[in-house]
Amino acid sequence: MDQRPQQALLAVRDILTRVGTQSGYTGDSLGIDICVRFVERNLPDHRSILQAPGHLTALREICDTFIDAGWPQAHRLIYGIEQIFR
Repeated sequence: MDQRPQQALLAVRDILTRVGTQSGYTGDSLGIDICVRFVERNLPDHRSILQAPGHLTALREICDTFIDAGWPQAHRLIYGIEQIFR
């Protein structure tokens, strides 16, 4: 994440949207915990990457996979996303 934050964000999105739902990963509590930590701990240090519309869309798609699976943590993460930009 520190060396290539844009690629890390897009790779996480690609893995979750292509394989995460089919494999059941997004239905696992470990999956949502890792997603929340990824966003809360890593993205504040690299918030400038979210200025690109494609990267912000990637973040939304990551969270959407967990929202679609019914995780309230993903909803809270989205509602608190503005704190990343502070």
